[in-house]
Amino acid sequence: MNSLNEYVVLNFHVLLHKFCYILNEELNSNSKSGNAYMIFSNNNIKLRFILDRDQIFLDLLGLHDKKNNWFSIGLIRNEILNEGDFHDLINEENISLLNDKYELIERMFKKSKIENTIKSLKIQEKLRAKKLFG
Repeated sequence: MNSLNEYVVLNFHVLLHKFCYILNEELNSNSKSGNAYMIFSNNNIKLRFILDRDQIFLDLLGLHDKKNNWFSIGLIRNEILNEGDFHDLINEENISLLNDKYELIERMFKKSKIENTIKSLKIQEKLRAKKLFG
């Protein structure tokens, strides 16, 4: 992978533009592993793309969440699709989810719904922990 920046621009430029995201923070490691992160925000959500050991992850933070809980795309995916699996890596399925369901995700993090969303995503965290650790 050449860079996190190139990957994000290639796969998410339409979504970032459509929902008025701006780049807030960016860090690229000088190590051989090439670890990096980029944080974008609009008036409702922060998106944190993370490149770690050549794998890309995405976490979301609702700006109306007073406790600043970041939630992985896998938790959000399971909340929406109820698949029982938690795919935290950015892959074709999660790119499609973001492109197809992003308006729903935006609504989930609106001020009027954020408390219920957090409760539901905390339940998803417990389900994931139970699945992973028994």
